[in-house]
Amino acid sequence: MKIKMIGLDLDGTLLDSQKEISAYTLQVLQRAMQSGVEVVIATGRALCGVPKQVLDIGIRYAVTANGARISDIQQDKVIYETSMDKKIAMNALRILNDYDAARELLIGGESHMELEKLRDIAAYIKSEAMAKYVRETRQEAQDLSEILENTQKSIEKVHAIFRKEEERQEAWKRIEQLEDIELCGSLGNNIEVNAKGVNKGQGLLRLGEVLGIKREEIMAVGDDLNDVEMIKTVGLGIAMENGQEQVKKYAQYVTATNDEDGVAKAITKFVFNDSQF
Repeated sequence: MKIKMIGLDLDGTLLDSQKEISAYTLQVLQRAMQSGVEVVIATGRALCGVPKQVLDIGIRYAVTANGARISDIQQDKVIYETSMDKKIAMNALRILNDYDAARELLIGGESHMELEKLRDIAAYIKSEAMAKYVRETRQEAQDLSEILENTQKSIEKVHAIFRKEEERQEAWKRIEQLEDIELCGSLGNNIEVNAKGVNKGQGLLRLGEVLGIKREEIMAVGDDLNDVEMIKTVGLGIAMENGQEQVKKYAQYVTATNDEDGVAKAITKFVFNDSQF
């Protein structure tokens, strides 16, 4: 069946190791959009974290915070959002406060991170490019609990990045006991907490319903554990060669790495039917 929508993860997928998009990949994306294919961002990031280089392509729709928010970027409009219960989000935040972790809240399309942790973010994120992205896109917070308590905006995600794996595992076990949540990770040393039923796959399906696009007509490309449900849910799920083995397990095809134009090669093969890939 003809592909009418492509959902693209950002980190480790569309973006290379330097958090950029190659000229060749940009060219392929523009060709796809010109041919009528809806190219959609599907990311764990908040909307504020979508890079300018991506926005400048002319992409209209974004599924952010793992599917908690679906936005029409061009019209600056929220199409759909699923908010976490404030008490549940507060309980998750309290558990995370027991550990050495960089904690943040994604609320209303924005990311808030504790000032102390943000200034020391390189201790939690080893990739210089990723650490730079975090510094540039997070709002400094003195007290996340106070922000959460007083917000009237949609609570999209509670997130934490850990220094120690044993602490991450312990925190995961405690948080998964909470009701009405979804747990996933994407950095290898983080925990992402969303409302129950929130994932990128469901986000793409909901957007497809709005646009009149069937599941079978949706292709998605991802690399990490928060992409698994997306890969499993859409009509054509594709994993990056640099991706986690669990993602590849559910993918119908594995493309090249994010440093080898894997997204562009997948689009060329399955949208343009170019057999060289």
